[in-house]
Amino acid sequence: MKKSNLILTLAICLLMVLVIRAAVSDVTGKWELTMSSDHGDFSKEALFKQDGENIVVIIDGSEGKGTIKDNQIEWTIVLNTEMGDLDSAFSGKVEDDAMEGEVEIMGTSIAWSAKRID
Repeated sequence: MKKSNLILTLAICLLMVLVIRAAVSDVTGKWELTMSSDHGDFSKEALFKQDGENIVVIIDGSEGKGTIKDNQIEWTIVLNTEMGDLDSAFSGKVEDDAMEGEVEIMGTSIAWSAKRID
């Protein structure tokens, strides 16, 4: 009886771990990232690498780091622009092959969206 209870408990724990890991969205791959401002929309290709809840985002050779928990994503990166290097803090949500949210640049919030291209 005790052996069957132990096996059942271990099976439930394993199932819970698998469910929790499956709940984290997988953003690995190339994405088309579009930012919308009063000056118009502009798009950049972004490469996302993911290890569990940790992500690395590469845009135009700049590397940012962040996290993804459930479908909530956030990362910081220094974007190289014509105006110089801009510290940028992205936050948003992931749904399947799409993302959307806000990026804080120079004290201003700008809407962004992304769609998976790879």
